[in-house]
Amino acid sequence: RWKRQVLVQRDSDPAGPGTIFLRDSVAGGQPTSWQTWFISNGIVPAAGQSRPNGAVPTMLPSSDLEGDRFRALGQFAVDTEVFIAEPRDTRRQTVRWGRSYDYTPLNRLEETMDLLHLQRGDDGAYVVALHPRREGEAIPEFQSFAAGRIVRVRGPHGLDYGFLADEDTDARADDVRFRGKAAVFSDNGNRARVALASKGGVQTTLRGLLGDTSPFEVAA
Repeated sequence: RWKRQVLVQRDSDPAGPGTIFLRDSVAGGQPTSWQTWFISNGIVPAAGQSRPNGAVPTMLPSSDLEGDRFRALGQFAVDTEVFIAEPRDTRRQTVRWGRSYDYTPLNRLEETMDLLHLQRGDDGAYVVALHPRREGEAIPEFQSFAAGRIVRVRGPHGLDYGFLADEDTDARADDVRFRGKAAVFSDNGNRARVALASKGGVQTTLRGLLGDTSPFEVAA
């Protein structure tokens, strides 16, 4: 049994930051794998990596990745920050594939792609957050809560929480409480926004909105 859930958090400014939250729940007592392709110049550990100098090979064999934070070095100076909330401590791999085209209108166009491959041997979920980021923009921080059901993204824009569960769940992250199966809560210090993707609710305490310095509760 396989079930996919997707949430897309977007800023009110179309050019502003945004995050895609993915959850694939699997059951059946068999080993499974999860993968996605990036049109990129490599998938690398997020810490201390910059764009490569010179040409990047169009083909590279499979190699292991360590950790849960990676960066897909994308086209047009737009990278994708990748956070793997679930599964933890399982093997991660990447492989590079590419080709050139010999027919119009794609004649001489070269295209390379990088695979992110995850696997797990038991029932559970694959939970991944993808955050596109232009060169020079701040790198967000990620953290997961409630066994991967909530992913928090923290950056100069504020806080975003993506909540995804394959069944009705009551889960908390910091002082934010989610009920249901899918929701996004965003707080940039001056504005809070709740988006419910299924029947449920969000409850939290905020401070400083509307010019008030005292905390108050918001429930949706």
